[in-house]
Formats: sequence, C-alpha cells, structure tokens
Amino acid sequence: IGTKKQVFSYDVTVHWIQLALTIPVRLNVIWKRRKKRIETKNQNALSPSSGSVEVNESLTMINTLYMDKNGKFQRKKAVLTIQAIVEDKGRKKVGKVTLDISQYREKNLNEQIFSLEDCPDKKAKICLSISAQPLGEAMTADNMSEASGFSGISMGTEGDYQGPLFEQDLTGFEEEARAPKIIPGSHGKPPLIRAGKPNLPDMGEAINPVKIS
Repeated sequence: IGTKKQVFSYDVTVHWIQLALTIPVRLNVIWKRRKKRIETKNQNALSPSSGSVEVNESLTMINTLYMDKNGKFQRKKAVLTIQAIVEDKGRKKVGKVTLDISQYREKNLNEQIFSLEDCPDKKAKICLSISAQPLGEAMTADNMSEASGFSGISMGTEGDYQGPLFEQDLTGFEEEARAPKIIPGSHGKPPLIRAGKPNLPDMGEAINPVKIS
C-alpha cells in the first residue's frame, strides 16, 4: 500500500461495440470490482448482419489511487466484461477489456478504440471514453461505490449459456475467404461488418487412411 491515497470518481462511457456473432443477442457491459458490480442499464441488440451496436452509456465507480514514496500513483486495474444475453437461454461472456485507470486521473480519454481480450472474434473492438473527478484524500473508503446501474450482489461475469455464439474454428482454410468486410464508421457511428463466406475444402476425393504396421 502506498504512503498516500486519493479518491476519484471515474466515468467510463461505452460508445459502441464491434463483434461478429452467429445469432442475435443483447449485449451488456459489466464493471466488477471485489463485491461491487455495475452494468449498463440497456441491453443493446446485436444482430449477425450488423456486427456492431451503439451503447452510449456511462458506468460510474469510486476508486482509491495509492501513491508510492516517490510520488507516483500505482496502477489501478479496471476490467470491463462484455456479456451476450441469449433470449430465454442465458448469458455468456464474449470478451473483456483491461484498463489502467490511474492513467486517466488528470487527462481524459476520448473515444479510444480497444481490442477485446478473451474473445474468439479477434477483430472485436470497443470504443470508450474515460474521465475522473477527484474527491479528496479521505472522503470514502476504497471498498465503497456510487454507481449507475449499481448492484450490491456479487455476481460472476462468465454467464450460464453454453451454446455456440461464434463461427467454428476454420484453421487451415484461407483467411481471406472467411474474413469479414469491415465498413468504417463515421460521425461517431460504429463500423459495420459484413461476414465473408468460408472457402471450404474440396470434399470430392476421399482421404485414404494411413495404415500403421
């Protein structure tokens, strides 16, 4: 623990998410820390044909930053988890983004695009803005939160839906043939994705098994 601490109220605004799925879902963004959990209020619909969805919601949480003896603030990790909600079937984690919010205590982040981690769609992205408001050195404890969409119940972020959401792994096929076409967004709009068709191998000839003697 550092020798000095300062409390900040952080606002993380989710502008849009780009994600290629095979079935229609609704997306939820969760910010969970210890027993505190906040999430977007609206469950935004994402269809396979669009490949992106506008969110435009802010998550607010109080965080305490600790300063070391050299006057430098220590890292403060924040993880945003993206959950897909499949109607009448459950939820499933489809990716996350890890942030060091200590970087944004004085300088705001405006509409920065991040790649999603732990996501089968390697081109999935999320657009975020981050701002911080100092609250003083001893205004609140680190385990307290004031948040939009706040829930006092500690819940996981993995979800309970076990079905497939992404295209099957086509390793070995031509990347160009199955790569989706991305149409860049403009005027603050998210990009659109048009899924490509996989170049399936020729199944005309049977493959003879190898006999091992």
